Amino acid sequence: MVTIHSRSTLDNTIPHSYWSACTIAENGEHAPFTDSLEDATEELEKILRDTVGCRMIADVSLGALLSGGLDSTIVVALMQSMSDRPIKTFSIGFWESQYNEAQHAKDIARHLGTDHTELYISPKDAQAVISELPKIYDEPFADSSQIPTVILSKLARQDVQVALSGDGGDELFAGYTKYPECLKRWGTWGSRPLWARQQMAGAMTSIPQAGWSLLGASKNSSTDEIPQWQKFFGRMGKKSRWIVASNPVDLVARRHARCRRVQDYVRQAHNLDSLLTNSQDWARVANPIQGMMHLDFVTFLTDGILVKVDRASMSVNLEVRCPLLDTRLVEFAWSLPLSMRLKKEKGKIILRKVLARYVPPELTERPKKGFAVPVSDWIKGPLREWAEHLLDKTRLREQGVLEPETVHRVWRQHLSGWQDHDTLLWSILMFQAWHEEYLQ
Repeated sequence: MVTIHSRSTLDNTIPHSYWSACTIAENGEHAPFTDSLEDATEELEKILRDTVGCRMIADVSLGALLSGGLDSTIVVALMQSMSDRPIKTFSIGFWESQYNEAQHAKDIARHLGTDHTELYISPKDAQAVISELPKIYDEPFADSSQIPTVILSKLARQDVQVALSGDGGDELFAGYTKYPECLKRWGTWGSRPLWARQQMAGAMTSIPQAGWSLLGASKNSSTDEIPQWQKFFGRMGKKSRWIVASNPVDLVARRHARCRRVQDYVRQAHNLDSLLTNSQDWARVANPIQGMMHLDFVTFLTDGILVKVDRASMSVNLEVRCPLLDTRLVEFAWSLPLSMRLKKEKGKIILRKVLARYVPPELTERPKKGFAVPVSDWIKGPLREWAEHLLDKTRLREQGVLEPETVHRVWRQHLSGWQDHDTLLWSILMFQAWHEEYLQ
């Protein structure tokens, strides 16, 4: 939401919203696009070419960040179609194959004829960047993909001063697999009485706590790996937070939570209201997936992805522009019937149709990976010494902010394989790194 001040009188200046994502989402459902999918595809391509074209206007060197996913690929494809020379594109790769999309990006760049540069990063590269993160973000910002984002920004800045990205496509065109997954989960047990689900969640929380005391607490996390059959009990606790959701949109909100009770980790803390917890501020839309998309648009996108990219890029004086977030495109996307964006469990239907005019589907049709890093394994291995320095019990007690016993238990559970606490631990580590930089 963006605000502008009324200037009718100096004594009566009332801030009011002049553009609201909530209003746009609601209006789009109430007055949807009524023409055919073919007509919508033509209109979307027209808008895309305009939003990309106007962001290519620059009096400095220009390029694009190419992950190999649909969103960045369509931006690069349109850029190249409107350029009389090869567009400079940049990608980051990982040696861990399950996280790596660099080869896909390279194939797409070759097909489009861009001037492509790629860089594969290792835990050593990550460690060099980690020490810079508190200064770059100025707050305990915790998204492990900030590491490759900083490295990618540095890579691009060696050749260009402005780069276009594909941020926003997932939230506008139902690109996240969590949307149909959450709807499916709600269909499975959402009709059960709340009291029954609360009892089930209580049991699923207490069982792993008791299981850890009986099966895992005595393990030496440096040498002992929890047997596979015991890990089942550890995973139960994480799943329990979904069961007490009030609706499908609440399921998505709960997925974003790093921990169930902040007071278990932070001394004298209490939960605060936010967009994730206050459903009164959610879009009033009938379709739950529309509601999930709106919630991500005003929380995960604005407070997470855009913050991550903006601060990483500006730390090296690189300007990143997001053509998919042009208000004209946002308003058109929200007006589209959901069937033009999501079919069964496949999202971005209409974006795929536009992209197929520039790139063969065999180069883009593959499972979504996202821009993630193998932080779970890295903090067990090459980054372990750094992590244990920040999570030291004595250090935590002296700081007096986090609960040492709780943090230590989570760390041991992660090392032993009892439960993967990668996102929670990364949040704690980023707070500790920030605290060490500014307050210690």
